[in-house]
Amino acid sequence: MRKRKRDTKWRRKNAENLRMKRDEIFGKICKICKSTKRLCLHKKDGRAHYTDQYTLKKALENPQEWVRLCRYCHDGVHWCMKYLGWEYNTIVSQLVCKSAGADT
Repeated sequence: MRKRKRDTKWRRKNAENLRMKRDEIFGKICKICKSTKRLCLHKKDGRAHYTDQYTLKKALENPQEWVRLCRYCHDGVHWCMKYLGWEYNTIVSQLVCKSAGADT
C-alpha cells in the first residue's frame, strides 16, 4: 500500500512538471486566436495522436512539430486539412492575409 502511494505521488509530480514545461515551451495562449481557454497541442502534420503523457513527452522533444491551439481553432485546422487539403503553414498564412486585409 505504501509503495502505491509513493508511485501515485511521483506520477502526479511528474505530470505537473510536464505541464509546466509544456506551458514554458508552447505558452498559454492559442497561436491563432489568442484565446486562453480550452487549450490543446496540435501536431502540425495533422496526423492523429493520443492526448496522454507519452504524447506530451514527444511534443516536448520536438516542439517545432507541435503548436498550441484552443479547441475551436484545433477543430478548424483539422477541417481545413481534411476538406481543403491544406497544410498547417498554409492555414496560418491564409489567416494572416485575411486578418491583415480586414484592417485596411
